[in-house]
Amino acid sequence: MVKQEPKVVWGEGTPWRTQAEFYTYLRGCLRRAWIRHPNKIKRINALRYQVDRLDKDGNVMRDKKTGKPKKIWNCKCELCGHTGGMKDFQVDHIHAAGALTCYEDLPGFALRLLYVNEEDLRVVCKKCNSILAYADKHNLSFVEASAEKEAIEICRTKKDKQWLEKRGVKPESTIIKRRKQIVKILLDLAQQ
Repeated sequence: MVKQEPKVVWGEGTPWRTQAEFYTYLRGCLRRAWIRHPNKIKRINALRYQVDRLDKDGNVMRDKKTGKPKKIWNCKCELCGHTGGMKDFQVDHIHAAGALTCYEDLPGFALRLLYVNEEDLRVVCKKCNSILAYADKHNLSFVEASAEKEAIEICRTKKDKQWLEKRGVKPESTIIKRRKQIVKILLDLAQQ
């Protein structure tokens, strides 16, 4: 197998100015193939279920012609147990496809993305999928990544000082130090 670029297809006179732009494009093409992957669809179909559709007041919506309850597809997160509408869920690779930044990454990325069966996939809520991606990117466990993301959100909304004071902790002087305090507290709570 060739270990270097067979030819450079980016630069002047091409649609891609840089190598990064080209591999971003290529990753997008492969991700579009993933959208209709048969095993992904089988996994979704195996785990989804129908429930009555509710209006904003919590009443069952009924079909005007038949009077039967309207139905919507729901799902349950395989990690946290959250249930909700299908729009709130994504199919995750248990073994992430990884990076695609150079020619050497291409075979492994395509294999991990597309050569999967149902056992290699799980249906997770968007929140858990975001945590999984963060964990993968920063080489953290799911629990550590969850604590980090929650701490980031608390700090982003400028509620970090109140959050710490509410728990009897004196807030540190900088936001970075306060975030570390929050992460430590969340990890301690997760271990209990």
